[in-house]
Amino acid sequence: MTDRESRQIKAQKILTILHDLWSDRLTELRCLDLGCGIGIIANHLAKQVRLIIAMDSDWVLISQVSPGLARLQGDGLKLPFGNATFDLVICAQVYEHVRDPTQLIDEIIRVLKPGGLCYFSGPNRLWPYEYHYRVWFIHWLPRKWFHKALAWLGREHSLEITLYTYRQLRRLWRGLVLYDYTARLIHEPERFPGANAPKWMRHIPYSLISRLVFVMPNFNWILMKPINDNKESLL
Repeated sequence: MTDRESRQIKAQKILTILHDLWSDRLTELRCLDLGCGIGIIANHLAKQVRLIIAMDSDWVLISQVSPGLARLQGDGLKLPFGNATFDLVICAQVYEHVRDPTQLIDEIIRVLKPGGLCYFSGPNRLWPYEYHYRVWFIHWLPRKWFHKALAWLGREHSLEITLYTYRQLRRLWRGLVLYDYTARLIHEPERFPGANAPKWMRHIPYSLISRLVFVMPNFNWILMKPINDNKESLL
């Protein structure tokens, strides 16, 4: 599967989740696709939302975004938008690539309106296979050993990857209401395409998967910024 095909499937997955949770409001939403790449996800969302801005730090990627979309080169750690600007922020497979995930998430929360949503997906440090380098267990090594292991394997060390566990990520998103779609994506692949999990996992009972989301390969969350101080998690 090509990168373009993979992103098209992710776009379908995100739209399915948003329709499941917030279908009656999609056409009203002001959205930011953060770390948009070449804009495939943003292009799909643009057909169903009021406004979307495609943003990435890499100009080579941004320059390939459809001219019909609003596009912006910028730093996700310092978003060039005012407080409470967006109803929806897409943060798909981005957190592991930034130097400070805490600052990234703080900025997302800042630009979200009260009651706004963030679609968040990203890999789990506890999963033994590292998808970026396609190597088992390597990301469990201390940083200096990680670099040596890549050199020994003859892999170019071109990506700085920072992976967190379920608990670490929940701590970063503290205070936001969580709708966890991870188990549903694994158990209902026909309805929710693009689940980044081995096919055999769909045969595990849903009740068990929902209790084991903290060890799944990839997280798929919707996080809502509370309108007031009454905060809770819907797991």
